[in-house]
Amino acid sequence: MKYKELKNKPEAEAKKFLEELQDQAHALAQKIRQSEEKQTHKLKALKKDIARVKTLLTTLKAA
Repeated sequence: MKYKELKNKPEAEAKKFLEELQDQAHALAQKIRQSEEKQTHKLKALKKDIARVKTLLTTLKAA
């Protein structure tokens, strides 16, 4: 998800989205460790999305 799309979300919705992304990343990491998932690049993309949401939440708190 792009940062521009995230900026329009309210803080509560962004926090909920962050929790969903973290759950997805955790589940995907387990699948990768168990060799059930071969596409490891998906985890990298999820981590980047998590960082974008955290950045957004930080800027909302500072403002």
